[in-house]
Amino acid sequence: MGFRCPANHNPADFVMFLIHKEDDEVLDQLIGNWRTSTACKQLTTRIMHAGDHFNPEAARAASRILTSDSDSSDDEDSSSGDEEVPKVIGRKKRNCCQAQWALIHRDARRIWRDRSQVLAANIQNLLVSLIYGWLFFGAGLQESRDLGFASQSLPEGIKPCDDEVLRNHPAKALARDQCVRMFQVHWGALSIVAINTMMGSITWAITVFQNERSCFLREASSGYYTNFSYFLSKTLFEFPVMAISVVVSILSVYWLMNLNANPLALMAEVLLLSVASSSIVFCLSAQASTPEQAYALAPIAQIPQFAFAGILIPNEMVPLSLRWLKWLCPLYYGMTMMSLSEFGGPIEKFEDCKERLTSSNGTVPSIDVMYEECPGAAIQVLALHSQGVWENFFWWPAFSMCVIFFVGFRLLSVFILWRKSRFVL
Repeated sequence: MGFRCPANHNPADFVMFLIHKEDDEVLDQLIGNWRTSTACKQLTTRIMHAGDHFNPEAARAASRILTSDSDSSDDEDSSSGDEEVPKVIGRKKRNCCQAQWALIHRDARRIWRDRSQVLAANIQNLLVSLIYGWLFFGAGLQESRDLGFASQSLPEGIKPCDDEVLRNHPAKALARDQCVRMFQVHWGALSIVAINTMMGSITWAITVFQNERSCFLREASSGYYTNFSYFLSKTLFEFPVMAISVVVSILSVYWLMNLNANPLALMAEVLLLSVASSSIVFCLSAQASTPEQAYALAPIAQIPQFAFAGILIPNEMVPLSLRWLKWLCPLYYGMTMMSLSEFGGPIEKFEDCKERLTSSNGTVPSIDVMYEECPGAAIQVLALHSQGVWENFFWWPAFSMCVIFFVGFRLLSVFILWRKSRFVL
């Protein structure tokens, strides 16, 4: 008839929406085509012969088996065989475990059916990550190289952040300047890894609900399953899909960038950042009525994080009136965890130096003293402080706030879906 039902859309809903939108001429044409169609003739024949093979005895036997109420059994025995109207057996409702398993099974089939799209997304992620690894090649080594920003440079292979170089090299002023620049390159390498994986989670967070929106609202409002069961199933499949993307991204750049953190720890931190950030997009997607609205709202939750999380400018240079916004950014907490793992060597060296000086002098050393005793570690640790990263920030607030973002916004999404499913017609 020329009307195509969208994918993952309830055909009955599509027909009802179509009837309400089209004019009388089109409706008359639809009715005429339906009456002359083979499907209409088959349905009419089935309705006319629906009671031909009806067996009252079999219906009474099934009713006695499925009905545990003794009063209903007595009523059946006292009624006459010819005049008795068989009891209508209601459909047995699934419990929560059965409904959850049915959702998981359906999502598993959907992932398997769309495996080519998942593979294509990971191939794209691999190519983009290799380009980033090439761009930040050797960023974790922090060795002197031709960066094209100074007329003078240290001999190639010298580490500008080495304490001996910063204290005794004839060009120690140049070494200090290049140490700061090397830190900026190293920080930029971590930032691009975090941004790449975080942005990759947006597509999943939007499409996972919008593609099944009409089907979900109809099924949830009919009581087939709860909103929480639906979101739990989506979350269970989000973790392996996102984990594969994170593994591809980290392994593609780890040795190219010469990163220093434990790769497994780095993968776990990036994965936690991705799911915490995608939880915000889940809320926006649940609130949006169409995929276009969801895609339009997604940048609101993502782009401002680049400014307030210390990616575009150091956190200490953000105006005080806006600096508090970093506490609302999962990217800030993710970068904190990744930085504490990646710069663990300089941080440990800085703490050992501070403890040694404190025990020998009895007082906490000043910044100038730290610059004299362990200049390489001091430059990098104080640069981390300028980004809002402190040594004791890993478990709280970084790790804990990512978990809170993940749980809190997912529950808020469940609540939004629950409100929407109450008013489905």
